[in-house]
Amino acid sequence: MNIIQSRLLPLIVVPTTAGTGSEVSFVAMIKDHKEGRKLMFGSPYLAPDVAVLDPSLLLTLPPRLTAATGMDAITHGIEAFVASGTFSVVTDALCLESIRLLFDNLPLACSQGDSIDARANTLAASTMAGIAFTNSGVGIVHALAHSVGGMFGTHHGMTNAVFLPVGMEFNLECAADRYARIASYVFSERVLPASVEERAAFLIDEVRGLLQRLSMPSRLSELGVAALNENLLKETVLNELSCMASSDPAIMFNPREASGDDLIELIKRAY
Repeated sequence: MNIIQSRLLPLIVVPTTAGTGSEVSFVAMIKDHKEGRKLMFGSPYLAPDVAVLDPSLLLTLPPRLTAATGMDAITHGIEAFVASGTFSVVTDALCLESIRLLFDNLPLACSQGDSIDARANTLAASTMAGIAFTNSGVGIVHALAHSVGGMFGTHHGMTNAVFLPVGMEFNLECAADRYARIASYVFSERVLPASVEERAAFLIDEVRGLLQRLSMPSRLSELGVAALNENLLKETVLNELSCMASSDPAIMFNPREASGDDLIELIKRAY
């Protein structure tokens, strides 16, 4: 981080998907194809000077890419909301509303891609979640997705979508109250259970239900990458993925500490 030490040329960005939040982030990713890993670097000088949000540019985005990038944004919102010791009242507000907007609008944006309102709401939500995670961080889901995506070339949003409910279940013992707050904000009291623990579990079930409604893969084995299916469960590969995830900057913000064995178990569970 902070390898860029001076201002760059003016940067004006125009997002054409609703997912990455890169238009308000100072972090960038590059892939080392030879080593099969993603590398993160960042600097305040990477932050764009101007971001132009034009939902009309998303009207022709295919449903599958709409869903995948939207799940990336939901992952940003959920992980930023439970980030260890770095969330604030400002990031909380951004996370909660971004998650609500995405649950309410992402299915419509996928099924009726010409809905300008659904496109505008998902785009706004993506940017809000981007501001939130830029200030509070993400977590174990992103660390695992970066590792698997770097090694096997899987789509980032789809890989996040697979790992999101698995990572949330891992974090339950430390973040149930925060997950319950999300559930209370996003869903009607009429359908919510009473206890904190039940509401947290309800949210995880709703994430899985959203994946199903969006026809998104729910397992790594469903991502359609032959090399992944042939090699992922090999001991040497699992150990390497675990090492990559444990050294990923995203994991330092996770609310629950994860051992190498924990990471391997989560990968197996997601497969």
